[in-house]
Amino acid sequence: MNFENQPTFGSFEGFINAKVLVETLKRCTSLDRENFIKATETIKDFDVGIGANITFGPGDHQGLDKDWQAMAAPLKKD
Repeated sequence: MNFENQPTFGSFEGFINAKVLVETLKRCTSLDRENFIKATETIKDFDVGIGANITFGPGDHQGLDKDWQAMAAPLKKD
């Protein structure tokens, strides 16, 4: 891939969140709050391609229990 701007950790996190949102919407039978939550809670071991699967449940709305280290660096000025 050729990016004009280098992807950031924030854009990566947004990409993962979008994949989970799309999967949840596929599982919804209607678009209301209660159904959205129930659909999210059916996601088990969802592979988003990051080496850790996402799982939700009635008592677990975290999705991932793994952390990744990120390092901030100053922006390069052209």
